[in-house]
Amino acid sequence: MQGILLGEADTASRDVATPLADADTLARWATEQAALLADHVLDEERQAKTAEIVLECGGDIGALKIVKWGGDWLNAAEFVDQLSEADHLNISFNGEFTYEEDEDTIHPKEFRQDFRQASDVAYVLKVSGAILRGNSGTWPKTSARPSSVNDSNVAHLVRELIRQVWGGDIEPHTPNAVVGTVNSEEIRRDIDRYEVPFAGEERPF
Repeated sequence: MQGILLGEADTASRDVATPLADADTLARWATEQAALLADHVLDEERQAKTAEIVLECGGDIGALKIVKWGGDWLNAAEFVDQLSEADHLNISFNGEFTYEEDEDTIHPKEFRQDFRQASDVAYVLKVSGAILRGNSGTWPKTSARPSSVNDSNVAHLVRELIRQVWGGDIEPHTPNAVVGTVNSEEIRRDIDRYEVPFAGEERPF
């Protein structure tokens, strides 16, 4: 993200400043950027990283991709549609799966080249929405920021979408589950598992 913003100096040397853009203007601008990126940027992982910043600015992410489920990146509407057809979801909020020396018996190069994510497993990128960091903290400080300091904006949104579809009281448990394979070798990780808490009943979404 590039641009020139009017700011207020945070230090006597005037080498750090906080932008003065008001929240409504910032949110409106971010929403416009989300629509442009969804239409013109084909890199879906880049879309997901941008979604984090758009949410931090209080904007609407629209059709930007936010979750990789199996082999596909999904936007919020696609994620909701897929949830409505599923009865469980294994999901990581710590980013894509990488080689773990203490857990994997294969070579790191094999993992990088041949890892295939399981079809019932999803992940959200581990990113921070803060655009600027200075002596006065981070910017922007919008009301949209999740209360949990460990959650990114996108992770918070994904958790809320799961609760909308499967019920507000749903909470995950954290089994050690198969998240994918490298050739014929199963790859296991501790992961959040959500399960539909009812069977044969009408869903709330």
